[in-house]
Amino acid sequence: MSLSLIAVFIPILLMGGIVGRLFREFAVVLSVAILISLAGVADDDADDVRPAAEEEIRARTRQTLPAGASARSIALLRGYEVTLGWALRH
Repeated sequence: MSLSLIAVFIPILLMGGIVGRLFREFAVVLSVAILISLAGVADDDADDVRPAAEEEIRARTRQTLPAGASARSIALLRGYEVTLGWALRH
């Protein structure tokens, strides 16, 4: 389903002219957001992560997460925090 959604934005990404330039960033941002959400869907398969590693990652985050949050969710949140900090500094 997610890949189908990304395929919808390909024609928008390849549009020419002024309208194409206006919508190019829109298509890229939505495609990246869909890819990130696709990575979050696979989050249910992260039950095999060692509890000690999950606690270490949880300790490094400043966010309060639900008790059922997996290591992959925590790592995704940490990556978002780092890139957001970089974007705000620049």
